[in-house]
Amino acid sequence: MQIPGDIQRAFGMYTSDLDYAITLGLPLAPVQSIREGSIGFPDFFPQEPLQGIEPLVNFPEFEYEKIAAAEPDVIINGLGYEGGPDGAKLAAIAPTFTYDGFDGDWRDDFKAVAAAFGKEQVAEDFLQQVNTRTGEVKAKVAALGEAPTVAYGYYYPGGNGEFIGSEPDNLIGQIFAEVGIKPPKAVGKEWTEISAEKIPELSDVDLLMIAVETDSDPDKELAALRKDPIWSQLPAVKAGHVVAVNNELSYASPHAHLEFLDVLEPNLALLAGE
Repeated sequence: MQIPGDIQRAFGMYTSDLDYAITLGLPLAPVQSIREGSIGFPDFFPQEPLQGIEPLVNFPEFEYEKIAAAEPDVIINGLGYEGGPDGAKLAAIAPTFTYDGFDGDWRDDFKAVAAAFGKEQVAEDFLQQVNTRTGEVKAKVAALGEAPTVAYGYYYPGGNGEFIGSEPDNLIGQIFAEVGIKPPKAVGKEWTEISAEKIPELSDVDLLMIAVETDSDPDKELAALRKDPIWSQLPAVKAGHVVAVNNELSYASPHAHLEFLDVLEPNLALLAGE
């Protein structure tokens, strides 16, 4: 597959692909992908390149006809896993750079995409921003003394929960490890569902970060959690150390990484008693 030399209408099959295109400074096709259940593009993406761009719900179902109608001159496809988009159909629309964005560290994928488009230096400059910001947040964690335990995940009506694990393939797990945060003992390496009766096993958690869908009310979700007879007994909840977080940050991409660091840092102040 040969990347066109003069790209004017890049299309991302997934929101991470869109963020790569934006971060690398690629001109965008007038339609771009969002996931089912999303309300528009993530608000932490740079908004200027997205002016006038129409969101297309393109996951988990793939809208080949609508993609073709946008007339992209190149497609970035990070859904290169078994059962992902039909490569032949995408290639019939435009030259397609395919990789598996659900396996491994997003930074490796980002560098591969950058190399394909001759944007290596742009990628390195952005990754240096990530490294610098990581160092700043790591210093804040170290200043707390003992490494805190933080849980990131979902609260479900009925009292169940699901939390991200420490597996390095997970963006949040990567960030926690890199800044010196410990995972909860009750959470494994992968996403871990915890039934209501086992929620007390999260008693070692210092800070609860509850992911909230973009079409949900975060205040209502946290209010329900605080009223839950089991969750309300957790030390973190009693101490007021529970915050709502945009669930779009669960999906690895350049600006999701930076944004999560920006969200995490001020909430560490809760643990410092500030």
